Amino acid sequence: MTVNERVGVVIILLMSWAASASAQTGIGLIVRPWPEGSQSQLHTDAILINRGHTNNSDARFRLQRYDAIGRWRSGEGGDHTLSVGFDTTYLNLSTSDPALPDRLVDQSVAAGFLLSDPGQHASLWLTLGVGYAGNNPYADGDAVYGQVNLIYTQPIDASSSWQWVLNYNGNRTIFPDTPLPAVAYQRRVSDHLSYSLGLPVSSVVWQPTERVTVRVAGIPPVNVTAVVEYELSSGWRLFGEYSGTTEAFTIDGGRDNRRLFFEQSRLEVGIRLRTDQRVDVTLAGGYAFSQEFSQGFDVLDLDDVAEVSDEPYFRVAMNFRF
Repeated sequence: MTVNERVGVVIILLMSWAASASAQTGIGLIVRPWPEGSQSQLHTDAILINRGHTNNSDARFRLQRYDAIGRWRSGEGGDHTLSVGFDTTYLNLSTSDPALPDRLVDQSVAAGFLLSDPGQHASLWLTLGVGYAGNNPYADGDAVYGQVNLIYTQPIDASSSWQWVLNYNGNRTIFPDTPLPAVAYQRRVSDHLSYSLGLPVSSVVWQPTERVTVRVAGIPPVNVTAVVEYELSSGWRLFGEYSGTTEAFTIDGGRDNRRLFFEQSRLEVGIRLRTDQRVDVTLAGGYAFSQEFSQGFDVLDLDDVAEVSDEPYFRVAMNFRF
């Protein structure tokens, strides 16, 4: 393997890890910050691409995507010892392309348990989850996968800490059968700046002015979710966002150890209304690009299935906090 090939493997591995860190049934069940005073969260999201085509005989392609994620914890602040989460993605593919299925589903549930004494300085969490990712819901045993995470956090002082993670995800887009490690240094500099520097995932939240907030997460520059928000008035925010995803699904009746991968990048602008501290609504329009279906064991060994044209889309989302 050449040096360039090794670098490519590392980059793809880091990209896969970024997706794992954001899932509510993976590492994110524990490591994602909780809104102040919240004991449960629910996010729903719908995206509509109303036109498009694939490169296979210019076949018609439309996409309706629905996501719902949520989590609950047993107590507030650092006192909780149990967290439960779920994550659901449903892709409805309205297409005349015979190479693509009619639908793709990924659903998972998980629970996180605090293993250390709640009164101790450090914390050790274990999460256990199970999921199903395929085109034939609950009828294909090969589409069932497990998730396990061991998460250790060691505070340094009141504003910083170290975090070590060992992650197993049977539907990870790379090395799905192999546990992978991660480490991060987290620091809250002030009320306007906090960051996490890690391998492989880093993030930063910065508020340069009272009205502007910048959030960046992932592995710059290869895989980043970036959001810039501007507060128009109380409860109203204008935002711009870039995100990229790669997801894997088992196809019923397909070849063993071969999954269908869907890659998509999105760039959007929209408005977010927060009715109170518990509910906000998002309306956005954007452009989906670099859309591609491929097949293989993981992202290191893929064969092209279909490329999808770049298309505009509409998105609506709601967040609930209780």
